[in-house]
Amino acid sequence: RGDRLCALREDGDYIFARRLSGPPSTGLVPITHLARATPETLSDHPWYFSSMSRARAQQLLLSPASAPGAFLVRPSESSRGDYSLSVRAQAKVHHYRISTAADGLYLQKGRLFPSLEDLLAYYKANWKLTQSPPLQPCVPQGAADRGPECPPPPQKPPQQDEWERPRSEFALRRKLGEGYFGEVWEGLWLGST
Repeated sequence: RGDRLCALREDGDYIFARRLSGPPSTGLVPITHLARATPETLSDHPWYFSSMSRARAQQLLLSPASAPGAFLVRPSESSRGDYSLSVRAQAKVHHYRISTAADGLYLQKGRLFPSLEDLLAYYKANWKLTQSPPLQPCVPQGAADRGPECPPPPQKPPQQDEWERPRSEFALRRKLGEGYFGEVWEGLWLGST
């Protein structure tokens, strides 16, 4: 009950099928025990994150739990109805827009695919076209990464490494600039350094 099967051939009142979920096996199943599967939704896939921002995708893919080749697909923030493919390549994340056309989806014009699954399968095999191989789905760090229907994970205070110093030892003087990861300040440590 609940297993997804692929029908290989019909044999009278039975279907010879291969199991798609759980341990792999094949065998005869009575037709009366089967129902045609409803189409999968995107949220059924481990690589789809329904409410993920570009910044959060980058943070998640650069986390220690994600290795180079980790990827995820999310709705595009800048183009309604399109998707974004975010792929980790070493210490950097590449973002690609997956555009929606009347008859399919594409990452590059001229290469149209009927589904996101087909598009991902193609670029897994032909990753040199994007310079970033999408190898395995990104591992969510908490239920909140999957979508709005999940409660946020409990927050733990960050642990301090022994080489880190408490903020109270520093006095900020002037802001020198800011970059993608935050602000840079000139300051004094313990009032003299």
